[in-house]
Amino acid sequence: MQDRPNVLVLLDSEDSPFAFPLSWTQAWATRHPLLRVEPLAVQHEPTVTPDDGLTAALDRAIVVVCSPCTRSIRTARRHGHVPIVAGPYTDAERIDAGSAQHPFSVPDADHVRCATASELADALERALAHPIDFRVNRDTVPRAPVTAGHRNSVGHRQGTPSLPAPRRAGSGPLPTVCPQDGWPDVTTVVAARTHSDALRRTLRSLAGQDYPGRIHTLVVPARGEPDASLPAGTENRSLAGVANTRSPGLAGARNSGILAATSDYVAFCDDGDTWLPHKLRAQVELLQAHPDTDLVACGIRAVGDRREVDHTPRPGRITFSDLLRYRGTEVHPSTYLLRRSTLMSRTGLIDERIPGTYAKDYELLLRIARNGTVRACPEPAVRVPWHLPSPYSEAWQATSSALRWLLSEYPEFGLVRSGYARVAGQVAFAEAAAGHRRAALRWIATTLRSYPIEPRAYLATAIAGGVSPSTILNTLHRRGRGF
Repeated sequence: MQDRPNVLVLLDSEDSPFAFPLSWTQAWATRHPLLRVEPLAVQHEPTVTPDDGLTAALDRAIVVVCSPCTRSIRTARRHGHVPIVAGPYTDAERIDAGSAQHPFSVPDADHVRCATASELADALERALAHPIDFRVNRDTVPRAPVTAGHRNSVGHRQGTPSLPAPRRAGSGPLPTVCPQDGWPDVTTVVAARTHSDALRRTLRSLAGQDYPGRIHTLVVPARGEPDASLPAGTENRSLAGVANTRSPGLAGARNSGILAATSDYVAFCDDGDTWLPHKLRAQVELLQAHPDTDLVACGIRAVGDRREVDHTPRPGRITFSDLLRYRGTEVHPSTYLLRRSTLMSRTGLIDERIPGTYAKDYELLLRIARNGTVRACPEPAVRVPWHLPSPYSEAWQATSSALRWLLSEYPEFGLVRSGYARVAGQVAFAEAAAGHRRAALRWIATTLRSYPIEPRAYLATAIAGGVSPSTILNTLHRRGRGF
């Protein structure tokens, strides 16, 4: 039960009127049976450093509720939370840390004030839907000590660096690139699994963009040495091979390309995928029109052996809660255009610790959306071959491990039944495909308890009953879909 997402309620006293935050929060939580309300009594002594229990509780909380106590609010903010202050109080009625001698003196902008149970319920719903709105800019808040192994305010585990390694020695500072006629330079990282005709098609589509600015394409092998036979390209469409200096695999290849990039705008494209000519221009225009945006995606055209299916995202912002509910086939990594500065200074690189690096791009998308802004262009602009074998199509145990890791790293899935069931159903499918019938049945039951109409539970049941996973996957791929 400790892994469930939680709302932390800081209690300054067990006596009325300080019971309001807890009782109101518990009443609201009956709507969310997968949510845990964690009450914690706090003694605010000015000379006492917050203990590890308080620190850990604050770091794992999705949102913090407290009474109108100046020190409680400041404690929450030190740990990156904009607290929700609950209770039927006026400033004159405020009791600070059990004493009427300290007036309530926290600016309104430092907390969300709720005078009734319904106001608190509305604020908590907003916090679940848009958690970034209830986070403090960490650069302006002194951080309290954090216990190893607990989450910090942006969801990373302490003890593992969230920011990328520095640029390699001798490389110097990031070069300043002059925009071409007002259009910023873009570095495209192609994580290459083979030196094949598929890669050549990908490179031709990048060079054929109608984008007026310069495009620098870096081809980084997932394993092995860079392709020495790559042509040099032109001034506006440069092309170079770059060594994978990180871990073997697609995650390490992408991170190596990001670190070698010479522009702030970085795009991804896997070998075999191809961009339609208008792709990059449309995304850069959207990114420049919304300076707060960290990543822009677009739709895809899934190319099967018999048909093509367009997957188109809705226009505008894609929120963290949207991504918890629905992974979105259309939000494919080969559509990503993002700001390198976001990765280098705020969210960190692609996580290479994920087992088998499965779902690495989805995890990056979740991480950026949790603490920043993701938008999408509402048209398909990347062709993705759906009938070609995936490197993960037979690595079922690694797939299951990665998805279970994802659920543990993002407990917010527990707040969205359909989203939790989607990932749990994928685990069930992977376990069944790997021949682990008992584990598959457990995850099938978990999926159906969370969301009885999740189709992956029934596909996993079919596989556990003897249907070949290849048969199901081939049927899905012919329809432009995955599992």
